[in-house]
Amino acid sequence: MNILVHVAGWSRTWRLIEARRLTDWMTDGPWDTLAAPLVVQAPRANEGDFIDVLRGEIRRAAPDGGYVRVDELDAELCSGGAADSLWRWLGLPAGSQRNLAEQLAKLTCARPRLLIASPVPATFATWIDELRIIVDLHQKLPSPGAIAFLVVVRDPDAPGDACRLDVGWPAEATAVYDDDDRWSAYLHERVAWHSGGDIERAIDVGAALPPLMRGDDQVLEAALNEHAAALFARLPKEMQEQLGESLDQVRYNPSLRLGIGLSGAEARSHRPAPWLARALLNRDRSHPQKRFLSSLSGCRPLANRLLGRCMDLEQRIRDHVLATPPWRPPSTPSKRLETLRQDSSAVEHRLTPLGRVASLDEWDAASLNEVIGLSPDDRSTKDGMHELRYVRNALAHGTAVGWNALAIVDRLEDALR
Repeated sequence: MNILVHVAGWSRTWRLIEARRLTDWMTDGPWDTLAAPLVVQAPRANEGDFIDVLRGEIRRAAPDGGYVRVDELDAELCSGGAADSLWRWLGLPAGSQRNLAEQLAKLTCARPRLLIASPVPATFATWIDELRIIVDLHQKLPSPGAIAFLVVVRDPDAPGDACRLDVGWPAEATAVYDDDDRWSAYLHERVAWHSGGDIERAIDVGAALPPLMRGDDQVLEAALNEHAAALFARLPKEMQEQLGESLDQVRYNPSLRLGIGLSGAEARSHRPAPWLARALLNRDRSHPQKRFLSSLSGCRPLANRLLGRCMDLEQRIRDHVLATPPWRPPSTPSKRLETLRQDSSAVEHRLTPLGRVASLDEWDAASLNEVIGLSPDDRSTKDGMHELRYVRNALAHGTAVGWNALAIVDRLEDALR
């Protein structure tokens, strides 16, 4: 499931990270299984566009999506309780909750329905609780018909079990076609990481920016700093002071953390959202955990992808040297080579597929610097190889990357392919 996000005059499709949960729910045909209502948390921006995208996903994912009738109960209709909203939607005078369940069963006995409800933030908690009671009564009817409820919440304090459709990532960040597309991908990825994938925050950053020219990294950096400071200023004063001394508050406040969907997996320690890391670092460069904060304030996914490209170039250099005779082995220290050959627990042995013997010789223990020393290329080409080594090391050590970093790796690829 994708949604179009606009940032500083550049538009890009974002993939909603938890959309699979919605798809699985739809695929099971919740109107037939009488499933419990699914609560989804949606971005407050682009409300009409989101509902249209949601309808499209329903038609695509549901096994009989074209046959299921989809109706919407907007915020105005949902201003009261769930029962009151449904009676008004049916156009009938209010009655008991059981009578309401019976009316819904009659309406859906011939054709299944999916109701998309958007209760107002002030009442959504009680609205959802009341709806669950009605659904429970509906399930116990002898002929319950076929109906399911999708509750769309646009509030930061949505239930903890809500399907997060307000968190995403630029869907095409690895597929670029020209310089403008490359800048668009870069801009959206920087903003996505900064906001922790929160679409609402990403749109806020874009709204604070003037239309950006390609490569206008300095203005982008300033806007990210301002946005981080503004978000930090909204936190309670006591929390601000505590965060200035330690990151313990991150452990107890999910809204301050980098989500699992972006960080890759459950971490051993809770990591602050990149916007918070940036705000704390800008506020106090001597913060007790400044190195940790610095590593998170840079766009890690972008840096990791550039590091992967550097590793690919390094392998190309090794291939080039090995493909060019004579194959004079590198002068690898004998102690290191002896350790590799004798220690069966060495990582080289553990990485090798079972059933295959690791062939450990001087080449397996050689560093990139040693391999470059054996290259038959001219001095200028070797200088490029050494620059690759420096760039690779800087990326591996967590250096924050900007627009220039893409140009540097592009140039190295052109020179060393």
